Amino acid sequence: MRKTWSGRRRSRGCGGSVRSSAGTPIPSTRTQRAPTEDPSLRTNFGRLAALGLSFDLQIYPHQMEQAAVLARAFPDVRIILDHAGMPISRTEPSLATWREQMRHLARCPNVACKISGIGAQDHHWTAHSIRPVVLGAIEAFGPDRSMFAGNFPVDSLYSTFSRLYSAFSELTADFSADERARLFSGTATETYRLGSAGRPGPVPSG
Repeated sequence: MRKTWSGRRRSRGCGGSVRSSAGTPIPSTRTQRAPTEDPSLRTNFGRLAALGLSFDLQIYPHQMEQAAVLARAFPDVRIILDHAGMPISRTEPSLATWREQMRHLARCPNVACKISGIGAQDHHWTAHSIRPVVLGAIEAFGPDRSMFAGNFPVDSLYSTFSRLYSAFSELTADFSADERARLFSGTATETYRLGSAGRPGPVPSG
């Protein structure tokens, strides 16, 4: 088994996933140790803050409790939850579970949410169909820790950049100007340290 990591110097972040030697995801089993409990991962995860790096985390709703344990153990590391926590199933019971897990993870002040990957999870999406996911994520994390993002080139299979951001704009039409500014640029600029100096800032505290 090997861990695959990718560094992003420009955005000062990195991400990770656990895969087999063939490169395929390792299926979850009851006996398998959670990746967040891996001593090597935790040792290296603890080095991120001092290096000015954040961590993009792509997980499913049932893994958010593990992610919360990791976030609480390393409160100085900025964690970005990718693709709104991957709510693959859009049935109401599944969305209710997703919302509960999102609220649980959002209690960790060092975690922000990236609302992205819309098309990969809903190939024929409309503004109406993605409304529960977009607004549910913002409800959990608030505009100060939520950001809109694309997932291109993958998203280009299902929509255009213009269509995607028009939907985001439509769904947040009733938000204040300050809240929309956070969602469309402010949170991302702060989280990924995209300002003129590009220096790591303090992680928000609860």
